[in-house]
Amino acid sequence: MIRRHCWTAVAVLCVLGTVALLAPRAFADQIPTGWEASKLEPIGYSRLDERGGAFKMAIKHVNNKWYLFMGHEWHRGWTILDVTDPTDPKFVKFVPGPDNTNSIQMEFHDNIMLTALQKKQTTWGGDPNRPNDEGVLIWDISDPVNWKQLSQWKTGSTGIHRIGYPGGKYASLAANMPGFRGQILVFLDVSDPREPKEAGRWWMHGQKEGEEPARKDISFHGPAIISSDGKKAYLGYGPAVVILDISNISQPKEIGELTLSPPFGGGIPVHDVFPIPGKQLLFAHAEGTGGGDDPDGPAAMHDCPPPDRYDRYQGRNKAEAYVRFSAA
Repeated sequence: MIRRHCWTAVAVLCVLGTVALLAPRAFADQIPTGWEASKLEPIGYSRLDERGGAFKMAIKHVNNKWYLFMGHEWHRGWTILDVTDPTDPKFVKFVPGPDNTNSIQMEFHDNIMLTALQKKQTTWGGDPNRPNDEGVLIWDISDPVNWKQLSQWKTGSTGIHRIGYPGGKYASLAANMPGFRGQILVFLDVSDPREPKEAGRWWMHGQKEGEEPARKDISFHGPAIISSDGKKAYLGYGPAVVILDISNISQPKEIGELTLSPPFGGGIPVHDVFPIPGKQLLFAHAEGTGGGDDPDGPAAMHDCPPPDRYDRYQGRNKAEAYVRFSAA
């Protein structure tokens, strides 16, 4: 893992992979000194037209060119880089986003891109006295350097934190919705990208206003991971791993839940999950739980559903857990 130092511009490092370079060449932007890596070597660098804080990224191959899209933590909008030659990444364009609004999240499949908009937190430079935008923008990116906005869907609240879009009819949103505490899961029908509409939603008990006991410690970070047959959704949802039956997407039904906090606590105990290829396992990832460098911290492997055993053992990162799920 590369440890980044504080450079005046946070930039993207194109890292040497399996392609061997035949000869050295000059870089468009000089690679900063002071970097450290293990078994990796930076081969290209971009100052991103002096816009730092590069965040979520997505890469698209079009007509023998590779385009890297990214959001920014400190700027509103998205940068497009041509990284066809990884030793010479070229700034192509900055697509402006709305003021006072988070625009760091993006997902695309084929030629449809979704970008999330969320009210900027005051702790990250947001101004509560200035207007902001919210929701999700849907773009046609068939021309990768000249995006066309097709529509915008709004929550009516503070917006969307994270998006999942594997292609097809539905996108999953970590949405702040009126009448709910924290973010909940919303499925958005994007089969007509010019007319997106809500298809279904799911939340944990206590998130909806009027539900008791009221819960203010639960929020869905996202994204939802959808099974290959489109019938299940796997979620990291606050304190737990959750599996939903979404065969009727208008009425998602919980079929498995495993609480990981406790013993894991602080931050976001289950930030997200990811299937481990070739195995009936999910990797559950935490954020800011603390103790991640403790080699003697607990880890867990559980069957879900149902969670009928809870084995803890030594020697793994405190912020790691593996969840075995049923193929049925």
